[in-house]
Amino acid sequence: MAAGVDSYLENEVYGAGENQIRRFWDRLYNFLNSEVNLDHVRTGIPNMGELQASLKKNAGFKQALDEALQQQGRISELAQKCLEFFDEALAVINRRNSGCEGVVLIMDSFEKLRGDMRNAQEVRESAEHVFIRDADFLRLPFNVIYTVPPWMAFVEFGASTEFDRPHTLPMCKVHEGNNSREEYEDGIKAMLGLLDKRLQREELFATSRQLRELIKASGGYPRDLLRMVRELLVRMRLRQVPLPASDEDVAPLVSAVIEETANLYDQAITDESLDLLKRIATQQDLHQHSREEIHRLADLFDHHFILSYRNGRQWFDVHPLVRNGRRLQRALDTDAEH
Repeated sequence: MAAGVDSYLENEVYGAGENQIRRFWDRLYNFLNSEVNLDHVRTGIPNMGELQASLKKNAGFKQALDEALQQQGRISELAQKCLEFFDEALAVINRRNSGCEGVVLIMDSFEKLRGDMRNAQEVRESAEHVFIRDADFLRLPFNVIYTVPPWMAFVEFGASTEFDRPHTLPMCKVHEGNNSREEYEDGIKAMLGLLDKRLQREELFATSRQLRELIKASGGYPRDLLRMVRELLVRMRLRQVPLPASDEDVAPLVSAVIEETANLYDQAITDESLDLLKRIATQQDLHQHSREEIHRLADLFDHHFILSYRNGRQWFDVHPLVRNGRRLQRALDTDAEH
């Protein structure tokens, strides 16, 4: 975070010839060289010009440095150095922007934290530790927004820190809740508007009927919609469909795109997740889940099997491409028969 603020100052302050604040990398370099015993860090401390690149690209150096700071109990001192830098940086920013009402620091991309088959749970637990064990280090003199993985909303850390519970950014609602498949017209129009900002819809399609099918299949998840529209346009080009394309020409291509995308979701469903998906598809809620299911929920959120919505209250649903996939549909039909 300190590095990000330093980068902002580099563009807005240092470049303007103002030298009333000491750069963060200078502070960090001096701290590591004068106050931390790094004898066992075989690579040594690079010069100040290389320190930033080493922390970003040299995993061995970063791990050795972290171990040294932990073993010597110097993390709190490092945090204090950062806070001193933040205080001075805030004073400079406020001085240069006298009319502003505050400074907001956005820590983006935490929500992309995920491991692989070997360390997924370890990565998730480390994210929990950041917001529980190390929460004090996250309190800065700025207004700070942290983006976190959606499953963090279901980790019971609210009582352990002063943070509010995470706020889940909902998808665009394209159908009503309470297990109603009724279309929500305002949401569909919003998604069409999203497409209008990216392509000349009327030049490509005679009507929006088939695009509406893709929108409903996307569940209001913009990335899935854009992926499916891109695939549709590729298929239209390969088939040399005349433009603007008629519904008759586009309909079979849309069906093929939806089926292919649904198959990709279907293949990724594990036996362990099936019962949880059935429960969410039926209840559209996540209140009844055990601590053991947290990491399974994390998997489902990471892969967008579960989508979040809000109309007055927050509710959840299984992605339409998952709900209508063969595997979950068979499981739901089997439950209905019994």
